[in-house]
Amino acid sequence: MAGERVLVVGGTGFLGQHIVAELLGRGHPVTVLTRSPGAAVAAGVAAVAGDAEALDEDGFARLLDGCHGVVFAAGRDAAAPPPAPAERWFREGNVAPVARLAAGARRAGCRSLVVCGSYLTALDRAHPRVGLVRRHPYIRSRAEQAAAARAGAGRGPAVAVLEIPFVLGATPGRSGALEPLVPWLRSRWPPGARRRSGSARCPGWRSPRRCAAWRHCSVSRAANPASTRGWPPRSSRRSSTWTRARAGRRSG
Repeated sequence: MAGERVLVVGGTGFLGQHIVAELLGRGHPVTVLTRSPGAAVAAGVAAVAGDAEALDEDGFARLLDGCHGVVFAAGRDAAAPPPAPAERWFREGNVAPVARLAAGARRAGCRSLVVCGSYLTALDRAHPRVGLVRRHPYIRSRAEQAAAARAGAGRGPAVAVLEIPFVLGATPGRSGALEPLVPWLRSRWPPGARRRSGSARCPGWRSPRRCAAWRHCSVSRAANPASTRGWPPRSSRRSSTWTRARAGRRSG
């Protein structure tokens, strides 16, 4: 109902800013928990500096006093290569804080808890034979996150896990996720292909951390060092794109 205060964990992040704007538009007072004390927030929003990964159950219960709902829009994703072991790193950012948050919400008398998860868990349920949760530590952490939210909430707040797909766009002060790829997307040449007058390479060749394929490969390597041997696979090496790229490098 309008007028009921909502806490948004990660309210100054990409998703969090849009969630806060929607709540304000619906008449809800909003409090945000942010790790950036100087982050800009909308007028009327109460900002609390803190780290969800450092708060215990008691800390969340105190923070949620007077709140009717809470949204978890924080956590760790696979956009950057995690430190090894990746399994523990993802659990520390995605599972443990949500378990403590849910328990704190139950103690504080919150009526609803929303967790921003990943569409990859929905894909795992739709195609169990692929074994996405079993194979990838990030996807596994998202599945465990949903279970931890429901277990921690118990008979308290109603829990909704939003299995969100790729979200593209921009917010004030943040560049879009596809911005590093714009020069390559405008090019007529495949990644790595070279022209005599210059090159039109994917930005990932010059800055590997911007390359999505490199990032996902690094996540797998952190979880299982043997998982990326022989990458890219031989089948992709026979593709027309791979062949043109190799031909371009030889002639350049």
